[in-house]
Amino acid sequence: MRSVLKANLVVMGIFPAFLLGSTSLEKIEKAYREKKLTREEYLTLRVMAVVEPGNLPSEYRGEKPTEEPCGTKYLTEAFREMGYSILTRPVLSGPEDTIFTLHFMVHYTTQGSDSTDPSYASLVAAFAEFSWAYEVGYLGWDAPPPDYGYGGDDRYDIYIMSLESGVWGYTVPEKPGPDPYQEEATSYIVISNDLSHDQARITVAHELNHACQLSYSYNEDSWWMEDCAVWMEDVVYDDVNRYVEFFSSYPNPLSNPDRSISCEEQLYEYAGGIWPAFLAEFYDLDVPRKAWEKQGIHHGNHTLSDLDFILSEHYSSSLDEALREYGIWRYFTGPRHDPYHFSESYLWPPSFVLRSHHDYPDSGTGDPEPPDSRGGTNFIELYPQGGALMPTFNGAEGCGWSVTLIGYRTGEPPREFPMNLHAGNAGCDSFPFSDFQYLLLVPTVTCWVDSGPDLLYSYFVDSIMQGEPDISIYPDTVVIDVFYRSDRSWNIFSGTFNVKNWGSADLVYLKNFLFSAGPCPPSFWSS
Repeated sequence: MRSVLKANLVVMGIFPAFLLGSTSLEKIEKAYREKKLTREEYLTLRVMAVVEPGNLPSEYRGEKPTEEPCGTKYLTEAFREMGYSILTRPVLSGPEDTIFTLHFMVHYTTQGSDSTDPSYASLVAAFAEFSWAYEVGYLGWDAPPPDYGYGGDDRYDIYIMSLESGVWGYTVPEKPGPDPYQEEATSYIVISNDLSHDQARITVAHELNHACQLSYSYNEDSWWMEDCAVWMEDVVYDDVNRYVEFFSSYPNPLSNPDRSISCEEQLYEYAGGIWPAFLAEFYDLDVPRKAWEKQGIHHGNHTLSDLDFILSEHYSSSLDEALREYGIWRYFTGPRHDPYHFSESYLWPPSFVLRSHHDYPDSGTGDPEPPDSRGGTNFIELYPQGGALMPTFNGAEGCGWSVTLIGYRTGEPPREFPMNLHAGNAGCDSFPFSDFQYLLLVPTVTCWVDSGPDLLYSYFVDSIMQGEPDISIYPDTVVIDVFYRSDRSWNIFSGTFNVKNWGSADLVYLKNFLFSAGPCPPSFWSS
């Protein structure tokens, strides 16, 4: 028998038929959006969909199984908002057997719907000890707090049961923990009784990381909890790589680089495990743990501000800078994999390229996939015609933008050229073109205080062809004050114009380009 819900759910009214092919969770979500459920009913039904789907009211029973392998976020959100666990400890379908290890008690039965072979239970116990040794012993994460003797003693409890099709496991926050300085919760884990060897390994590692997270805080964002647990699967069992499967779901951070890191649409947060993977590879392996340590002692939900604090305090960086680099790293996947970015990105599909340009001048916008806040980005490829490239950019105001040009040549490290943006998120600059096979324009939203989805921008690109070097740009950057305004559409701001020495460019050509719409006044420039 499954866990027993302590709360009595009263669902009022008669609901219309839902579309065929929906999961239970999708039906519950739809009813809540249509204001047919109270918040408490909504939270309780979602827990029931994970733990006791057979007891759901008929109108919420799904025609297809859930695609989410972990139900922890639904249990944690209910615990966080309701202040207590709405579940009692599981009662198995037959007489309970127990395996004792140094840190765990594994509960299982050999009878009824929850039945499993003792050898499977022994494997789960072994996987749990291995994961503990790696996550707690080697990486230094907090051990789950003692559970006041529930389940038999203070060792951590794992129950092996028959779960809803598609669910591999979940971690249940149960009671506030004993540490008064952290928002910790005691917990236990439930694991499916019909997983393959590799599925069981990574599920145990995944759920144990949730238990470690709960030893710090139960108040952090669900996407961050799931991101870190998926990442930890690959850290503990690097040979399995189950997370790669989620790049075939929609949306994900590669097919939809415009989405925010905090996106929870469909299965995004499972593929989103590459965000903490980036933090671990770009900075070091301790960043996710250090963030959780800060989040544990900073009561309330401060997921992003605490991560920004850790990057500033320990790495002389910031969340803004991390989001900029994360945008760049996601381009180098699949056939674009290189030794300078994600170590496993050769296993991944190529990320989505918004647009490629081969002829100039040309222009574009972020449509049809404009980026969201918190790290949304686009990739725009610019193929050379020689000389230098002159891009201009105009981004939506009220948020932070980063625009980077990446110069790519096979066999060489990509070169990054940050673009200077002025007030109002507008800018114009020049970059070398003929030195590279192509350039990549990467506009990224770096503000992490949420400013909404679909942040618009426009850009214009032109190439400056080299003329006769009768007047050459000197080796140092020359700053030209623009006194005259032409009516060219790309002239979107006043002030200075930066010209860099990308070769023996012809200033006469540049002058004629700038003022092709009208005469050049005598006092055109000063330096």
